[in-house]
Amino acid sequence: MTERLMELRECLEALMGKSSEESTSCEMIVKFLETLQSTVLLDKNRTQFHKDSLQKIQETLNHVECRQRIMSSLDEHSDTIASAYIRTVTSLIQHDMLPSIPSSDDQEYPEKHFETTRKICYISACVINVLLTHIWDCIRERYSNEELIANRIERKILKGCIPSCVVLWASHQDDHPWTDTLCRQATQDLIKSLCNITSANDVPEILCRSVYSSGCKSEDRLIGSGCFVDVLNLLRPSLTRETWKQEPCSRHAFYCCLVQVKHPHLGDHLELVLPPALLFVDDYKVENKILGMRCLHHIINNVDPTELSWYSRSLVIYEALQRHIYNQDPSVLEALYPCLVAILGVVERCPQKANEFRKPTRYDTAFQTILSNMEHEQKLVLRRVHAKCLAEFIDKMGITVLRHMKRLLRVLVNYLEVYDGAEQTARLDVICAMKALITQAWPRIPHYYDVIFKSLLKLLYDVTTCDAQDISHQVQSDIISGTEECLLLLKRCCGTEMDQSLQSLCGCEASNHVIDECLQRVMSGT
Repeated sequence: MTERLMELRECLEALMGKSSEESTSCEMIVKFLETLQSTVLLDKNRTQFHKDSLQKIQETLNHVECRQRIMSSLDEHSDTIASAYIRTVTSLIQHDMLPSIPSSDDQEYPEKHFETTRKICYISACVINVLLTHIWDCIRERYSNEELIANRIERKILKGCIPSCVVLWASHQDDHPWTDTLCRQATQDLIKSLCNITSANDVPEILCRSVYSSGCKSEDRLIGSGCFVDVLNLLRPSLTRETWKQEPCSRHAFYCCLVQVKHPHLGDHLELVLPPALLFVDDYKVENKILGMRCLHHIINNVDPTELSWYSRSLVIYEALQRHIYNQDPSVLEALYPCLVAILGVVERCPQKANEFRKPTRYDTAFQTILSNMEHEQKLVLRRVHAKCLAEFIDKMGITVLRHMKRLLRVLVNYLEVYDGAEQTARLDVICAMKALITQAWPRIPHYYDVIFKSLLKLLYDVTTCDAQDISHQVQSDIISGTEECLLLLKRCCGTEMDQSLQSLCGCEASNHVIDECLQRVMSGT
């Protein structure tokens, strides 16, 4: 390692003209890049290559003699220089930036297993940032009046370097065992530099839109239609059925890049992004299931439904998701339900629109299963997750929710009666579901008036008596406000019958001033 550092110092001195070495400027630059690459990669402990070395490299590259050598080499050896920069950047990233685990069991490994990765990431990201920023400045300075030549060189370097740089950035965005604060900051600085170089506003623009150099014409694009395809092709070998568990970093990089690309750009890459997401969903580990569901949710929301239905892709997604509806893990269900509602909107015609008799659909099958799960569930954490999805399901089903009216009301009443902690999360979500039910099934609501009215009054009493002292004032206010909205909707559906009930309740012995004020506001319709 010491020999490598000595060789790197000799290369730096040669670039600054302080060496008697007889080599062309191009040969010096290529040798410097190769030596720099091997020095960083061979220092496994990251104890010798430190900030002083990085600062020395930066000072050397900014030296007048060095800049002149690079700019003169660009005239006759631009392809050689560009290729050398691309090799250095991609080697630094691909060598061990995406850490592998020794088996395919996807077991948990301690943070020390990725210690080398964290160290090489920080140094490599800093070095790459310095190299790309410097070569860009040299190109722009040398060809300030020759835009087409500058664009040609820039385009080659960009096409070779940006996909790897984006993968590096995506791999270290979230908190994982293979990254730390320094890595995240270094990769964030690198991506900011790339945005400045390409005149892009953010990562989505780099990934899926045409990026232009400042001042260039529309036909002189630096990145034709974005580099998302190149990023996916770079990740593809790590996302096959045989390899994806051995490289945990790759699947998180895939998700991070995926969510940057939205409609209408994502539809062009559907055949590349769908298989990895389905692989994740089918895994036995909870975190992989959740990651896959998040990927699928983003795909469903950002691909045209017609395109998603081609080749029965939407049915494949539905089948992959619906088998998890019986899962008992709260985090899985929390990720599953929004995704399931979204895909049902693709595989089924909207239940609210029909020119003929509405036949039972997959909406009914899924909703019936959810109600069964809710009806027999005793764990509060699962009750909260189930309750959270009800309102959206009811809104999507519209008037067809009447098929499940008796069972649904039985579930809603039961959840309103049960105390579920100081935050009252389940009760608040069920109140939202009750509002959705009254709105969507209003023609039949008078038939169930007694059940709904009594359950709402009981809820008001429960949250306003001394037994509810551990409920915060804000939560109590939210429940009363939501209940009041339900009563107003119920009044619009039931009319005179409810007015009589409200008048008889105001001022009764079981009431209190909070309930009286609420009922008065409902009676006045405010």
